[in-house]
Amino acid sequence: MEVWIISCFILGFVISTPFIHCSEVERTHTDFVLIGATGDLAKKYLWQSMFQLYFNHASENVAFKFFGCGRSNFEEGTSLMDNILQKHVNCDFKSRSDECEKAKISFSKAVRYFPLQTDLDFENLGLLLDIEGSNEGVKRGRIMYMAIPPSAYGSMSEKVWKCCYSRSSTSWNRLVLEKPFGSDHNSAVKMAEQIAKYYKEEEIYRVDHYLGKSVVKQILPFRHANQDILEPLLTSGHVARVEVVMKENIGVQVKLTIYDLLYGIIRDVMQNHLMELLALVAMELPVEITNTQQIDKSRLRLLSQIRPVNRKYLLTGQYDDYMMQAQTEKDNVTMSKFTPTFGAARVEIRNRRWSDVPFLLVSGKYLDERSSFIRIVFKENDFCIAGCQHHNGSHWKGQKQIIFQIGHGNLPSAGILVSKDLFNPVVPSSLKDLPITADDIAMYGQNLNDFTFLVPKDNQPAYVSVVEDMFIGRRENFVAKERLLSLWRLWSPVLNDQHSITPRLYQRNEDRSLNFKLTSDGLQYIFSDEENIIVDETFGQHFTSLPANYLGHPIVVKSTEDSLVHAVAEVIVNAVNESLKVRDYVNIAFSGGKTPIKLFQVLADRQPPVPWEFIHIWQVDERCFSRQLDESNFKSLLDNLIKHIPIPYLHIHPMPVEVAGRVCSPDDRGSRVYEEDIQHYIPDLKIDVIVLGLGSDGHTASLFPNRSHENSSLISMETKKSRMTMTLQLLNKGRQVLALVTGNKKHDILMALQDDKKTASEYPILGIKPVLGNFTWFVDYDAWFGSR
Repeated sequence: MEVWIISCFILGFVISTPFIHCSEVERTHTDFVLIGATGDLAKKYLWQSMFQLYFNHASENVAFKFFGCGRSNFEEGTSLMDNILQKHVNCDFKSRSDECEKAKISFSKAVRYFPLQTDLDFENLGLLLDIEGSNEGVKRGRIMYMAIPPSAYGSMSEKVWKCCYSRSSTSWNRLVLEKPFGSDHNSAVKMAEQIAKYYKEEEIYRVDHYLGKSVVKQILPFRHANQDILEPLLTSGHVARVEVVMKENIGVQVKLTIYDLLYGIIRDVMQNHLMELLALVAMELPVEITNTQQIDKSRLRLLSQIRPVNRKYLLTGQYDDYMMQAQTEKDNVTMSKFTPTFGAARVEIRNRRWSDVPFLLVSGKYLDERSSFIRIVFKENDFCIAGCQHHNGSHWKGQKQIIFQIGHGNLPSAGILVSKDLFNPVVPSSLKDLPITADDIAMYGQNLNDFTFLVPKDNQPAYVSVVEDMFIGRRENFVAKERLLSLWRLWSPVLNDQHSITPRLYQRNEDRSLNFKLTSDGLQYIFSDEENIIVDETFGQHFTSLPANYLGHPIVVKSTEDSLVHAVAEVIVNAVNESLKVRDYVNIAFSGGKTPIKLFQVLADRQPPVPWEFIHIWQVDERCFSRQLDESNFKSLLDNLIKHIPIPYLHIHPMPVEVAGRVCSPDDRGSRVYEEDIQHYIPDLKIDVIVLGLGSDGHTASLFPNRSHENSSLISMETKKSRMTMTLQLLNKGRQVLALVTGNKKHDILMALQDDKKTASEYPILGIKPVLGNFTWFVDYDAWFGSR
């Protein structure tokens, strides 16, 4: 009885389908079976893409049926499908709205839900497809799209092959799979072998949707159109580096258990998407860029010339509340602490074209923007003698570069940017020139007007392109088995070591602490401490990750006070040098106390010398004592720094707490005098570098707890403590504000400050929030760990 009822349903479906009349033109019919039809991928991308396929191709001679399959029963599934088609399928992509709305109606009639729970369900689906395919004279195709967890690919491939594979000589079959295709080389081989029992390799379409991105599909046409001038430039003699980047401003959107087991940023993005993009710009250009075999051969040859990724050329990070999210989702979070949500790697290609050119792959979650691009930066070998309107010193203004902007970010469209000083590109027929008039907008170190901007004429979403390509049979935009296994060979060694690499913690949407540099030994974080890892000998070989951020600001933690003050001195010197590029003088303000003494000594002895002749020194705060007494902050500054450096006398600005033998007399208006000095020398009030300390009670400068710090003046007198101090209004205008914290006596206050309920009134250091500048904490181990 059950079989009879289902067969009647199938027969009804066939009868309700409009009969396709004979024609001299070849008639085709494609059955599109989507398994996992009510999942997130299907809702967000696939049904809309299938509708656009239908809209573009359906005709009297080109027919489609779409089967949405899932584990819900027929009534529930049909209701879900109707809801998805209503909410997620739209006509936004077409100006011909009336025509599109009519197509939506006919598309909905071509869609049916079919439950797949039991073996009998698979048999009935196969029976339905065979009945549909019984019309003679019609060329038929079947696309089985697996929008399901990859762990089910093996068993599902067997079932659909046994029941739904068309064995007619006039039919074709395609099996579509979504990544991940394994978690390492061995698992990828095993998965490929399981599926190969049932489907031929040419029938398998492994989706990497980045290959369907509009700009990605234009890389080879652009290279081909400009090959005479471009290909000779794409060599180690001309290219400084190549960057392949995918940044996201959102976090992990799947269950962390799945992300931990199968992904992490390396498996999720770097091993596949970014490597595929790298191959398109680095491989030898095929003679025919539409020839799938030539493209695959060129890709494989390039991958064989890449060194396996080395651990020293890999940096990883994890956004700060990932572990908190993991603890709410599962009991065992041991694996989560090793899961990277940020990754940066250098890839080396061993061939004549790319020898010694660094390829940098970078991707991360919760970064400052959503953008993806390939950036080719060229070496600056030119020297300008005449006609140098853009000339700056001995180099041209800006860099010569080509950017394939895949995700458009701040641009009006995805496209290809070419520096006008590099060459005037030939525009292939699939691209068009989009003039830019944006004098005040700069990207990648250049004004946008300095670029030629080419955009795709057909700028459709990636999955629309993916579905179109799998229907037509364009295999070059899918991942072949040999290429897949080659990619895993390059990444599996370092992935096997992943659980011994503790990611650097970073704050969401704050990626400054992730800035890194290329060194002769590999990659190194700029704001790091020996790879940001310490060894706690108390527990033997126990590794602990140091924080990347503290209270929303970058933190540098060093093992000793000496190493810490050297790090602070390095930041100060860099800030001075950068400031002198745009201003004639630099202003530095130092706090008092014992903590800065070693810093003064390091700055005085530094080689090469600090350019003191261009620096003005100010005091953040001062005690109400004569400058002759050891209690004076200025005396400490004088004895440990000023006496030992060649600084002009007029560049030294002590706080006027002592006037005519009187100390901190209100009649002397000392705070007002100092304020007027600052306004005279620093009209914009932006002190280049401010060095602060932290008291064990949470005070900084001479701003103490439980006193009002909402002061309209720049300098104030703290009468109860007998101090003169810069106020928060002035301190928060600083360009670089550095908090120097040393000694185990500061441990308790560092821990207490992390309480979200604490206020700046209780702990004045919490009031340090630079308006436009940067605030960085510098802390030694004793202060961070206390007595261990």
